[in-house]
Amino acid sequence: MPRSGVSAERVNYGPQLIPRLQTVQVILPEAQYDLNKEWDGANSRFIAKESGYYQVMAQVKWRDFHAASPFELVVNKNDGGQFLESLQVSPSPSIYPTFEMSAQNIVHLDKGDYVKMLVQSYDSGSVSISHGLAETYLTIWRVDEAGFPWGLAALVLVGAYVLTR
Repeated sequence: MPRSGVSAERVNYGPQLIPRLQTVQVILPEAQYDLNKEWDGANSRFIAKESGYYQVMAQVKWRDFHAASPFELVVNKNDGGQFLESLQVSPSPSIYPTFEMSAQNIVHLDKGDYVKMLVQSYDSGSVSISHGLAETYLTIWRVDEAGFPWGLAALVLVGAYVLTR
């Protein structure tokens, strides 16, 4: 079976509006690359074709926020419990009009498990997430069962670390 590797980004779809105090799935309609046809663009999620360990990396770039406020990035599996989370307070928008937050980990997925990215804003009003290259993305790579990082080499691709044999 071909090696699993997906990177989906908000490049050609404009900013996504995030209403205050609502958990919203990040819309990632298409993958920049999908080595094993595991990206479900209609539902903005990765579906594992085989069981194993996967490195999951998520990043969101926030903009149009009104004050220093908490923001949350969550990646979950099968609409259940989250396995990646980042909670961060934004800087003052008068000093930094945008800011990025990210999370990454190695997780076990069974065949058919799916992974998606969600965000929540505690800002005083609606905010948006950015859509530029390497700004808001979800990247997932299957890692070698023999033990990470043995047998793997790190490459830089589109601003994210990509793992390959």
